[in-house]
Amino acid sequence: MSAIIGFLAEINQVRHRAAVFKFNGTDVHWWTWEQAITGTFWHDDLRTGKTKVFSQIQDFHGSYHESGQRHDKVVAAGRVNDVIGVFQGVSLRDIRQWQALKTLAVPLEEPFHWDMRVGPWKEVETPILLRKEEFGDIYGVNLHGYLCYADSIDELVSRWKLKHWTAGDDELRLVVLVEPYKKSTQFLSQKS
Repeated sequence: MSAIIGFLAEINQVRHRAAVFKFNGTDVHWWTWEQAITGTFWHDDLRTGKTKVFSQIQDFHGSYHESGQRHDKVVAAGRVNDVIGVFQGVSLRDIRQWQALKTLAVPLEEPFHWDMRVGPWKEVETPILLRKEEFGDIYGVNLHGYLCYADSIDELVSRWKLKHWTAGDDELRLVVLVEPYKKSTQFLSQKS
């Protein structure tokens, strides 16, 4: 059975699709609002020393596989599902308590200028609504995704002392912690 958690960001009373985490028992996938770049994106691969150039980006998403391989993918004009940022982590069978997956930044002050269009969104039954008012004087939040054994969730949450959500009913579950950003934080897309 798949475990899925979807997040909406409410900004100026408009709800924007912000992120989706999905775990199918062997692989975790995530999608984020950061997409639809009309300019050029350069990716320098420090492992290989090669540079990849993308234009007209339609989607960024990533995954963590049963073997422990983690990577991000870019869907852009002329290239479909080009893999960037490949890392080898811990295989699912070797996870002892929990495994960090990905941190996704979600601003809560400025409206998104495009809609996140990902297939898995239709599987999200009850999205979690993120509102600035719930967190105080902040700019946005970080969503920290984890795979965590059911008997270790309380320990993970107590270490961070953050609001969290879980999904799944198997021994290994999807956990997302929400960490507020301070007001002075700027996201890379906003720097000039």
